[in-house]
Amino acid sequence: MWVLLLVIGFIAYWVYGLYQPKRYRAHPVERTPLEITKERLALGEITSEEYEAIRKKLVEH
Repeated sequence: MWVLLLVIGFIAYWVYGLYQPKRYRAHPVERTPLEITKERLALGEITSEEYEAIRKKLVEH
């Protein structure tokens, strides 16, 4: 009996999840390469000179 209730609950939860708007689903936010480069500059992973060089390459393409 409990197994049946568990299976029904799981199926209901799965069906409910299918109809949720995408903004409520857990998925990584896609970032552009320029956004990633800006973040790396802000975190101190790259210098301003490296940032400018990368930015110029990204803008060219």
